[in-house]
Amino acid sequence: MKSIAQKAAEEFERVFRDGGVPSNISDFTYSPGQTILDVLAASELVSSRSEGRRMIAQNGVRLDGETVKTHTLVLTQLRILNVGKHRWLRIIPL
Repeated sequence: MKSIAQKAAEEFERVFRDGGVPSNISDFTYSPGQTILDVLAASELVSSRSEGRRMIAQNGVRLDGETVKTHTLVLTQLRILNVGKHRWLRIIPL
């Protein structure tokens, strides 16, 4: 039986060393037709739409592991959104 510390160490290695997705990320439901910038601001992954634009311009936003290049990207399906290294969100369409 693994201790809590061992489980935490394995999770850390899986996420940070191996580049995996954390197992305990939050869900966010969005309306069809919303852009990536709308979701970033509404989910509070960024403090403002301006910060969202900056993060996208600096290649700090990834959708399913691929860097987002434009803030006008319209979301259509279930995806994993990552901002920076530590902010993760599972986005689910209504």
